Amino acid sequence: DCIEISEMNLKVQNTCEDVSISLLSHLASPRPGFEYKNKLIIENNGPTTVSTGSVDFTMDSLLMYNSATGYIAGTSVTQSAGGLTINFSSLAPGEKEEIILNFTVPADENLLGEQITSAVNYVSSSNDVNSENNTATLSEIIIGSYDPNDITESHGPEILHTTFTNDDYLYYTVRFQNVGTASAINVTIDNALDVRLDKTTFEMLHSSHTNTVVRVFDNLTWQFDNINLADSTNDEPNSHGYVHYKIKPLAGYSIGDIVPNTASIVFDFNSPIVTNTFNSTFIENALSTQDNVLQNVAVYPNPTSDFVMVTSQSSIAQIEVYSYVGHLVKKNKNQDRIDISSLKTGLYFIKIKDINGNFATEKVLKK
Repeated sequence: DCIEISEMNLKVQNTCEDVSISLLSHLASPRPGFEYKNKLIIENNGPTTVSTGSVDFTMDSLLMYNSATGYIAGTSVTQSAGGLTINFSSLAPGEKEEIILNFTVPADENLLGEQITSAVNYVSSSNDVNSENNTATLSEIIIGSYDPNDITESHGPEILHTTFTNDDYLYYTVRFQNVGTASAINVTIDNALDVRLDKTTFEMLHSSHTNTVVRVFDNLTWQFDNINLADSTNDEPNSHGYVHYKIKPLAGYSIGDIVPNTASIVFDFNSPIVTNTFNSTFIENALSTQDNVLQNVAVYPNPTSDFVMVTSQSSIAQIEVYSYVGHLVKKNKNQDRIDISSLKTGLYFIKIKDINGNFATEKVLKK
């Protein structure tokens, strides 16, 4: 009387993959005449081994590529027009590969204040179940003298309001370096989150060393116990560290809103070193519109090196191409194709308008 037999349908799940891509500035911000490093992290978050995969790295045209280091056997890094192609194989579940990409910034003081933007795109297989983590961009301002302890955000100081959705995150990196005269046994990072950030969406992504992170209300604290971080005088390459995380702004952000972020770093029992305050400003631009949204739009190829094709159920009246900061750089009318071969490498926004006045905006990587 206490047993009941029920029927259930058994569904055999297909092979699912989830490869995530992260791109962050490694060690220091770009400076004229100096080497500039990016760290590319390829991680298998899925339950099965990814047999092969390819990542396209679209390099800012100001950068000069030198070399790639740190990649494992079975991975290749090949220079291509406008960037790099990284092919990997046999990435096991939970395994990640960290590749250091080495560039040089031209020794030109006129470049100070210029923004450089690079982007990566995982050429996913049909089995990849999460396309949201298949791309990443990194924008940084070329600077002069710098403090090695800093905080940056991957979008750069200005974010186009119309292209940042409720599903998008801010990606912060806090970097630190021991410039003392002896190794640091312990390091602590305190990061008081601004009221404009949604603390519940905080997600730790990567770090240079083993640590514990705790969030108490609006404050994040990373504790690197027994890190024994080398000092820069005796071992400069191993004197650096970082944490990299993502978090969403609170819903309701509007044009002109500024989201500041500052961290403080304590080496052993020394006084805290306060980083710069990184301000993320949501800006208005020519992409802004309250018109009807154009449905069923496709933009391809993406990434591309020369042209973009647009398909839509409606007749296309105009295609406009905008830079990452919202400047109109090219347009044509009454065509479904636009040539962008003359544009420098980087991330662009394609704005499509149909004959009824409806709009759609799509992101495109120019290789």
